[in-house]
Amino acid sequence: LHALLSGIKLATINNTSNTHYHANYHANYDANNSASNSANDSATHKALPLCLTFITGPLSMIDLSPFPRIHLAHLPTPLQPLHRLSKHLGGPMIWMKRDDCTGLAFGGNKTRKLEFLMAEAVQQNTELVVTFGAWQSNHVRQTVAACAQLGLACEPILSASVPITTNDYKTSGNYFLDELMGAHLNTTTPDKVRETFAALRARETRKLYVIPTGGSNATGSLGYVDCAQE
Repeated sequence: LHALLSGIKLATINNTSNTHYHANYHANYDANNSASNSANDSATHKALPLCLTFITGPLSMIDLSPFPRIHLAHLPTPLQPLHRLSKHLGGPMIWMKRDDCTGLAFGGNKTRKLEFLMAEAVQQNTELVVTFGAWQSNHVRQTVAACAQLGLACEPILSASVPITTNDYKTSGNYFLDELMGAHLNTTTPDKVRETFAALRARETRKLYVIPTGGSNATGSLGYVDCAQE
């Protein structure tokens, strides 16, 4: 993954049949950046050629119907061609998947996860949803909006993980929207998140459903299975 993120260069795209395309990528990786690599590892990782096959024929879709789901997003989100950026980079055509257009409280990709997470919460007769995020978390904003739409209480735990202490940062933007949509906000420092959650859980008599930071668990990931198929 490090090699891929360090710089992928598109070498060729060859149309080899009506249903298959081959893309040869060459990822340059400087193993010397990591002192922990052995001499053998260094030799192995200096250049990593990758060959990816894209099948454009019929695909086997994963049936997500067995999983509870509540439709919260405006789907499918549009694909926007980035003509000028593609031209500037010398091609191929780059497309942007506009998941800022999901629609829930100004949109965002986390709504995809929340369709499955909130359905699970409702199925479990949840009374209070708890989640976590930074002070201006987009995930928290969308979670609060989903709770408001479904009539569930929401108590996010916000941590001051960004070193900004101005009043505008602490009271406007997503924080303001969270309050506007009826959330009870618990604020703390990053090192006190567990302690704050333990105190909340100890005092609460309502049935909790806990969503991890970013909605990142197996249930939330179903939203991206659906996105890939979309």
